[in-house]
Amino acid sequence: SGIDYYPGTGLGGAYKGHLFITHFKGSPARSGIQTYTVNPQGASFKIATSEPFIVAALPTDVTFGADGKLYFSDWHNGWPKSRRGRIYAVTDPADATNPLVQETKRLLYDGFKARPEAELAMLLGHADQRVRTESQFELARRAAPAPLAAVARSTSAMPLARLHAVWGLGQIARKDRSALAVLPALLRDSDAEVRAQAAKVLGDSREASAFDGLIAALK
Repeated sequence: SGIDYYPGTGLGGAYKGHLFITHFKGSPARSGIQTYTVNPQGASFKIATSEPFIVAALPTDVTFGADGKLYFSDWHNGWPKSRRGRIYAVTDPADATNPLVQETKRLLYDGFKARPEAELAMLLGHADQRVRTESQFELARRAAPAPLAAVARSTSAMPLARLHAVWGLGQIARKDRSALAVLPALLRDSDAEVRAQAAKVLGDSREASAFDGLIAALK
């Protein structure tokens, strides 16, 4: 059924890196929401942990709201169908007044279209995945490679900010190949994930000069 990834705010640090998956198995006694973490395994992943999050319920979907709460829909009492349903909100009381949760809520509610490029570049390193992604997409929509390139090559920037910058440059490169200019140098970056994502974006671009950079980095 439903699946979502903890974006980073609302339930504290304990669920960082967790997937939330609804297990609908016909009766409340057998159903619930399970959390998972995964570790890389070659080109894929393997399950590292699996723990129950909600039990004795019939969840059909799960998502995180801008307010930091986890929401899930519930199919009342299962079979036979009652034509009734419920929506629950789950939150950590300790995070109710967390300034980061309130900031995330404000950012997501207000949107990103009116924000200056410098602020969007800074938000690429935000604690919440949704804020990072919206900032990346807005810079890509504006076809603004300069702030993305600056973050991508900055070794002092947060690792996740650099990855979002690389991905944003890849988006712009679909219409403007010059956005790829900074990426060949990143194939020798000290961060293995930056190297990997730069190689992926360059490979996806099918640009001849990009392949020259890939070959040079492998020598």
